[in-house]
Amino acid sequence: QGETDPERLTRAFTALQETGITAREHFTCCRSCGQAEIGGEGGPGARGFVYFHTQSTDSAAAGHGLTLHYGGFDGSPATTAAIGHEVVAALEAAGLRTDWDHDPGQAITITPLDWRRRLVG
Repeated sequence: QGETDPERLTRAFTALQETGITAREHFTCCRSCGQAEIGGEGGPGARGFVYFHTQSTDSAAAGHGLTLHYGGFDGSPATTAAIGHEVVAALEAAGLRTDWDHDPGQAITITPLDWRRRLVG
């Protein structure tokens, strides 16, 4: 009953996408593949990105929170930090708690996270 954490996450990612941050859920198998492929996902005017990969999804489903990877498409630490702040703000606006030390070299974690998805069909 009510909005689930994954629905809150999707709402935050949709809001980020609308502001020029390429946001992908369950994207690629791992961080290495995600970092290699996210550049091809950004549309015209995209400033940066945020995503989580399938290994992170598995971890979230097992009750360990969700790790998000983010950055600026220009590769600068200042842009990456700014994107990180925007991601955290969008997640918190959607009602999710984050753990991030504001270091652009560190991932953002959503924790606690109750990973329950509605079945459709």
